[in-house]
Amino acid sequence: MSPEIPYELEEVEELPRRRFIKGSKYDAILDDFLSRGAEKALLKVPGVAPNYLATQLRKRIKAKPEYEGIKVAVISNQVYLIKE
Repeated sequence: MSPEIPYELEEVEELPRRRFIKGSKYDAILDDFLSRGAEKALLKVPGVAPNYLATQLRKRIKAKPEYEGIKVAVISNQVYLIKE
């Protein structure tokens, strides 16, 4: 017999509407990097795994033409932004 898992199940009449946020929270990071004029920068975001952070940044770079030329590298478990 498997152990019981505590849960709560509630019937609803209607699903809530989805809320969409324009842009991404990662856009602010990329905008800041571009505005600083640095060629390379170490990026630290507390509580976010470096590989996950790099993946999200790459998605934003691919989605917005103004970020073209920015590369993301994960070296020794740290994220770097590089202008090319």
